[in-house]
Amino acid sequence: MAADGMQLVGDKELNKLLLRLPEKMLGDVMKKTVTSGARKIRTTARKRIEVTDAVETGLLKKSLSTKTRLSKRLGTVRARVWPKKLVQGVGPRGRKRVPYYYAHLVEFGHRIVNAWGSHGHVPARPFLRPALDENRTRITSEFDGKARKFLDKAIAKAEAQRKT
Repeated sequence: MAADGMQLVGDKELNKLLLRLPEKMLGDVMKKTVTSGARKIRTTARKRIEVTDAVETGLLKKSLSTKTRLSKRLGTVRARVWPKKLVQGVGPRGRKRVPYYYAHLVEFGHRIVNAWGSHGHVPARPFLRPALDENRTRITSEFDGKARKFLDKAIAKAEAQRKT
């Protein structure tokens, strides 16, 4: 009944509850809680973009999105916060801007290079890593609370289904 091959790390009591769930319910519980954490990171990253002086068009902030995937084969739930490729606009000089292609340059900084060589350096203006670091402890504590809440509901539902 428990998800075969699912590896759970953390609270022993929480792990026992999770292993009592049918595989589909376990996946739903995990996906909902991980999605909630990813959304918090996205919100904080958007606020961090506002604070930096890197905002020219606001497209990078607008393009940040979350995606959560459940891998039944690996027994994992992964979430990512990333700039969508579909968000496009026009920059201050009339050029097409697609944040998907330059978000990493803002996050990590880059050299300014042309055909004649390097002409300087643009400093990093990190927004994703600090958002993750800022929310890490809050997300883990909320994850535990939300997982327990979802588990209580799911276990009650599963037991009601078994009785009928």
